[in-house]
Amino acid sequence: MSTMLLMGLLWIGAARADVVVLMHGYQSSVSAWSETGIDRELARSGWRFGGRLFDSRGTVALDGPGAEGYENSFYTVSLPQESMLWTQTDFLAAYLTTLRAWHPKEQLILVGHSAGGVVARLYMVRHPEVPIRALITIASPHLGSDAAEVAGFVGRTPLAMMAPMVGLGTLNRSQGLYHDLSADRPDSVLYWLNRQPHPVAQYISVVRRSGDLLIAERSQDMRNVPMLQNRARSVQSGEGHGLQVSDGPLLVRLIKDLSQRQLI
Repeated sequence: MSTMLLMGLLWIGAARADVVVLMHGYQSSVSAWSETGIDRELARSGWRFGGRLFDSRGTVALDGPGAEGYENSFYTVSLPQESMLWTQTDFLAAYLTTLRAWHPKEQLILVGHSAGGVVARLYMVRHPEVPIRALITIASPHLGSDAAEVAGFVGRTPLAMMAPMVGLGTLNRSQGLYHDLSADRPDSVLYWLNRQPHPVAQYISVVRRSGDLLIAERSQDMRNVPMLQNRARSVQSGEGHGLQVSDGPLLVRLIKDLSQRQLI
């Protein structure tokens, strides 16, 4: 029996509290979780809000009351959303190291919207020694994004010079991220990531039913990731790309359902 599988079986038998970590996506921020009421839905279901983790001159800082000593808690984290995936993963690693120090006995549940879901999965692959109970992604581009391809192309044309003049400076600042989130091809980060061993955890994709003009339905589904085909599951919910009010009750239900399923 492999070490990772043994760890997974031990987690199943142990009744522990959980820490949920909410990660926003590109062109978004931690406020997306409150604007859609997802944080309030978690609070109504008995989860204690610990606050927002952010980087303060290279040091992890907390804006909030903290939640040490509470059975179940959740935090939001602020990611440099225009940066490349590797950089965002480094920020996430610092945040999770801090949370593990504050909550040494709790299990981590990572929830990522859009690019935040890919950042979380990249972290898990880079740090397989860190026990993660589950990864839940919402409208995340696991196989890449056509929109990122187009934005990357535009950034290599003379139009990029005009972007800051019309309030689209992010087009130039995000070129590295666009490359990372382009199609799953041999020279891409996603191609490498999707073919690496993934640690023991539950992998759940929330896939938009329709109306997502940024990420194709197939790309949102982790069952299409080569290394997760028989390990991930998918739930269809909502329309469009952004976080929605309906994501709150769904997230609560998915988290409650984790204890009924086996880690693989």
